[in-house]
Amino acid sequence: MRSGLGAMRSAHRRVRRPVPPPGIPSRLSRRWTVPLTISALWALICRIEHDLQAYAPSQTAREDIILGLVEAMSNAHSGSQHAQSGQRIVVGLDVSRRSVRLVIKDPGQGFPFRQRPVTLVQAEREEGRGLFLIERVMDRVTWSESGNAIRMERHWHCDRP
Repeated sequence: MRSGLGAMRSAHRRVRRPVPPPGIPSRLSRRWTVPLTISALWALICRIEHDLQAYAPSQTAREDIILGLVEAMSNAHSGSQHAQSGQRIVVGLDVSRRSVRLVIKDPGQGFPFRQRPVTLVQAEREEGRGLFLIERVMDRVTWSESGNAIRMERHWHCDRP
């Protein structure tokens, strides 16, 4: 058993960031504009999940990010009356060795995000549960002023057990 300064050093080691395998860039940045339909959104979720496999340090991190993405896209789809009129959603993905950032913008009028649920009791209602989950699995969540775009970030060094 180590004691003294050596023990402190080993106890305070920085979390090792994942290094993408050879042939995988250290940073990935993608943008998509897809129809606001269930099939198109699901195909995009699968594509993003595939892209995350090389970067996310754990399966838990990938699952949390996909949960946040699914909830945000579900909100965009259900909150928009434009799914049948050919409207499109814009999704951005930026992944690095340190974090992932997702931006989702829909054509809807937005929602009053300042009134979102902040406690579990409030989230038990049908409305707002997804937003509550997003804020629990991501490290930072921000909205556009109009409420029709969300930016979600997850940092690898904050990875949960």
